[in-house]
Amino acid sequence: MLKNSNNIIGIIVLYLILVASIGCAQNANDELISLNQEFSDLFQNGEYDHAIVVAKRAIEVAEKDASLHPPIVAASLSNLALLYYTLGRYDEAEPLFKRVLVV
Repeated sequence: MLKNSNNIIGIIVLYLILVASIGCAQNANDELISLNQEFSDLFQNGEYDHAIVVAKRAIEVAEKDASLHPPIVAASLSNLALLYYTLGRYDEAEPLFKRVLVV
């Protein structure tokens, strides 16, 4: 009986870990989507300095969590690359565009 109890507890613990990790990935996805939307708004309003900060934060979030969907990660990279390109900062834009192609 004790062995069965340990198995059940082990299964419950594994289930809870799985649920928690799915929740964390969803939170990271939600945060990344939110940051990319904020970037878009700032870019459209010409607030480029603040947009750079937000885009870098989005990339940090994307790089921390490997479970994020590749298109969302690529969007974060391409946002900053596009902004640098728009500002004529081609040397900074090029490596980001190359990373987008890999994602």
